[in-house]
Amino acid sequence: MTTLTAKALTIDEDRLDVIRERQQANKAKGAAANAPPAKPPVVKKPEQNGVAPYRDGTVGAKVWAVAMKLTEGKTLVPVADIITACEKQKIKAGSARAGYATFRKYHGLTA
Repeated sequence: MTTLTAKALTIDEDRLDVIRERQQANKAKGAAANAPPAKPPVVKKPEQNGVAPYRDGTVGAKVWAVAMKLTEGKTLVPVADIITACEKQKIKAGSARAGYATFRKYHGLTA
């Protein structure tokens, strides 16, 4: 059987304090690791006439690029011209028609 001395008791208390500090640090690390990831900030797109532009890289954005080229200096372009230009870029007619309709609404172009 071991006997405790005052010196051994103080060493154990100091050691216990170190252990408790490490446990609290590990808990803090664990809580931070288990926390849900921070959400990215919401980027507000410009909106006109109740329509927001398409995101880059989408089919709608490609249609808008074609429409921008064809409507330079003009107010309106026939839908058929947009469709033929889009079909050359392998964009389907329905997508071209829908994209041009939102383009016209966004820019306030009406017949």
